[in-house]
Amino acid sequence: MAAALRPTPFQLENITNADGLQIAFAGMAIVFAALIFISLFIVALPKILIVANKILPEAEPHIPVRSAKPKAADTSSAGAEIAAAVAFAYHTNQEGD
Repeated sequence: MAAALRPTPFQLENITNADGLQIAFAGMAIVFAALIFISLFIVALPKILIVANKILPEAEPHIPVRSAKPKAADTSSAGAEIAAAVAFAYHTNQEGD
């Protein structure tokens, strides 16, 4: 029983008898065709999205419209900027030691 569990030595004859080359080439052809299909889809996707956008336009734009007036500086953001500057200075001072 132990002799049946040993692997057979590699021989090219085993591959040709079991149509191994044909199966390998068929598998490579399938993968190659799938990769070609994916690359063609990626190339065509912008054109497909232009047509889809004409058929199904967006309800409202996702980019907010900016107002002409600049916003006043927020005191909480100024405090956060000062805290960030202090933390940066502390960190760079600690790295030098």
